[in-house]
Amino acid sequence: PEEVLKALVISNETYNAPLPALDTSHARADEMAAALQVTGFDVVQLRDPSRASLISEFASLYDGFDNDAFNKLAVVYYFGHARALDGGGPNYLIPAGAPVRSAVDLRIHGVELGKLIDRSDRPEDVDTIVFVDRCTDAGLGGVGDSACAPEPDRENVLLTFTASSTEDDIGEAQ
Repeated sequence: PEEVLKALVISNETYNAPLPALDTSHARADEMAAALQVTGFDVVQLRDPSRASLISEFASLYDGFDNDAFNKLAVVYYFGHARALDGGGPNYLIPAGAPVRSAVDLRIHGVELGKLIDRSDRPEDVDTIVFVDRCTDAGLGGVGDSACAPEPDRENVLLTFTASSTEDDIGEAQ
């Protein structure tokens, strides 16, 4: 084939306090998945994934890339909470139902984005774009004010974050 296009679209709406629910995440993810399918992507969609399923599905995103394909693109859309530790990283995706109330909880129950990318057996010739839709300042004890932090550069990987760190932004999401 000339190209292999794969996408993983993840949405979380279920959280434990103090993180607010994101009632629009599934609808936005459905729209994104449909748009990607129309443009030729093979799409896998996850709703309210556990930590284990998030890690597993991200790793399997890279299965089946044809070595002979000219264009190889993997896209990940994450519609859910994410945040950095201490304003400088690392960044963590917060799985559905994760009991995250402190920095320690974030380390234990969150999924470190950099490790997720680096340990995925990503082929060197596959371009990857990761969109994290909800970097949030959840007011966790022992965690700095920053929502998400810049990540180190990785060959053929583009990371992009959108922030929602104010009460108004979180209210709009609900």
